[in-house]
Amino acid sequence: MTTTPTTRHWYAVEWAYGIGTYWQNDPLPYGAVRIFDAEQARDQWVNDDPDLRRSATDSSTATRMMRAAIQGLPFDHDDPTTTEQLIALYRHSDPYCMPQEYPSMVEMDA
Repeated sequence: MTTTPTTRHWYAVEWAYGIGTYWQNDPLPYGAVRIFDAEQARDQWVNDDPDLRRSATDSSTATRMMRAAIQGLPFDHDDPTTTEQLIALYRHSDPYCMPQEYPSMVEMDA
């Protein structure tokens, strides 16, 4: 049996109303998940924010936020069973989840 290797991801939150704002009666941040293929790219994106609306987050929070976001999608989809499936569905629903101006670690080293 062969398994597909999992890609490591780093996550950040772009807070809608500034860092530390949450939905009323819900422990999830009020904002959008941003997904990066490299920690350096994520950190650069977070630090390149004059409005202080970006912060790094852990995979548990990012996963819960992505699952909450895809619940109300206006198209049929299977319930994602892996993180890769969840990320693919979230990226399909939110094209801004991975800012293109911040390259992956491979591109930064070139």
